Amino acid sequence: NTRINKKKAYLRRLNELKVKDMEDELKKLHKKDYYMNKIIDAMKDIRVKDYENIINPTSKLTYIVNLADLHVGAYFENDINSYSLDEFRSRMKEYADFVYSEMILFPPERIIVSNLGDSINGIINQSNRIEAECGVIDSIVVATEEIASFLKHLSYFGEVEYYNVYGNHSKIHKDKILNIEEENLERLITWGLSSIFSNSNRIKIHPAKDVIGFEVYKKL
Repeated sequence: NTRINKKKAYLRRLNELKVKDMEDELKKLHKKDYYMNKIIDAMKDIRVKDYENIINPTSKLTYIVNLADLHVGAYFENDINSYSLDEFRSRMKEYADFVYSEMILFPPERIIVSNLGDSINGIINQSNRIEAECGVIDSIVVATEEIASFLKHLSYFGEVEYYNVYGNHSKIHKDKILNIEEENLERLITWGLSSIFSNSNRIKIHPAKDVIGFEVYKKL
């Protein structure tokens, strides 16, 4: 009877563990859906800023403008430097003004904006989440809003093409094996931009990928 009772207890415990594993996996799936649904709802409130009037191109020049490591949501302050949402917005505006001043001198016909990844600070590292100024949902919304304003700013000079490569900070899982492209949060930024500029004749948004390439002056 003791052996039988121990065996029954073992089987019950084994079944409980299996159920717990299933529940944990279901919670993970619900967590992903939660982020996706909240971000999609938040995207509806995005407002793109206007800068200047449209300028007709006077040349066949192509500009390649790079964005990289925006890390929206990160927050730190020390004696050497500081970073926050306000600082991010300020730097994006400063960068847009700099590019604008260059294009005033040599107006382009075509503008390629290449985002090299890590637009958000992400959720894969616990330290990043603790030190973040805002959650991942707000980070994605702010990044999308400012990038959209940046693209619209440049579009006054000519046609803008936007490319985005995945960054490691936009992954959901730490484990590389568990990560798949469809769950990369950087895709939500390009999805939001595509929605914002769906009726634009001057701005084309390409889906985020792990590798990007584009042709310039008939060379890839």
